[in-house]
Amino acid sequence: MTREEALARAEAMNAEAGESADFHWLAQEAEGDWRVVKVPGLPGGRGPLKEVVEARPRPPTADDPRPSSVQQVPPYGAA
Repeated sequence: MTREEALARAEAMNAEAGESADFHWLAQEAEGDWRVVKVPGLPGGRGPLKEVVEARPRPPTADDPRPSSVQQVPPYGAA
């Protein structure tokens, strides 16, 4: 099979499978000869695009709710 024959056959098989297929046919060269191979799940024009959802910005961290007299004390009491 020549390259042109393989490309034509792959195009015909893709048209037969339709847009909803979860595979794609491609022409591939193998040891000087061309063949048509089935490749699963190729991206790019197959299926609907999904909307990108961005993460919301994180709110600033809250102030320390403890009284100021307790905030300045080192852990486990005064040294």
